[in-house]
Amino acid sequence: MVYGTQALIAEWSRRYKEAVAFARAGQQFAVTTDSCVRLAAIEARALSKLGKPGAAVIAIDRAQRARDQDTGADDLASFGGILTFPFAKQLYYVGGALTTAGHPDAERLALEAIRLYESGPVEERSYGDEALARVDVATARLNAGDLDGAVAALAPVLELPPAQRIHQLCDGLVRVRSALALPPFHDARNGVELVSAIDNFSDRGLSTDALSSSR
Repeated sequence: MVYGTQALIAEWSRRYKEAVAFARAGQQFAVTTDSCVRLAAIEARALSKLGKPGAAVIAIDRAQRARDQDTGADDLASFGGILTFPFAKQLYYVGGALTTAGHPDAERLALEAIRLYESGPVEERSYGDEALARVDVATARLNAGDLDGAVAALAPVLELPPAQRIHQLCDGLVRVRSALALPPFHDARNGVELVSAIDNFSDRGLSTDALSSSR
């Protein structure tokens, strides 16, 4: 739990090498399925941001093996909250890692994470995770040249009230904006409109509650 929190904070702070180190250290002591999956998923995201897609995929596979070995006998998970790491969150982390790596499965996994969040138990929903997964979908679609699809993916995100505009979300939208500045999107009408919407989204304020997005 402690190593996972340290890894996540390091990742948020863009100290990706530290995030990987904390995540790997924690996996030596992790005993529950959720903790094993969480640490491996954080490691995968950080490795992807370090430009190591191959190592990220290995960490993703480790997370899935831990999930597959789940016996369902996790007393800590029964407490809920930060002691759990549901499959929807795992897919959100994996989708984000693969989006950064430019992997072809990124959009599919991010969409599946959104679907599971929307259809799953209320207590497992996270507006931050869902919104960030939609940003991943938009990024993956831009990588594939699908501007209209990116616009559609971001529509629910850009309607979020200021209190739900967490900093991680703004960071993701900045990356989308950067992609829109490049050919063939920079002079497309809907691309220009999307840039304006992203700018307006950021100008209207951000939430200071960074912890609410993803633990």
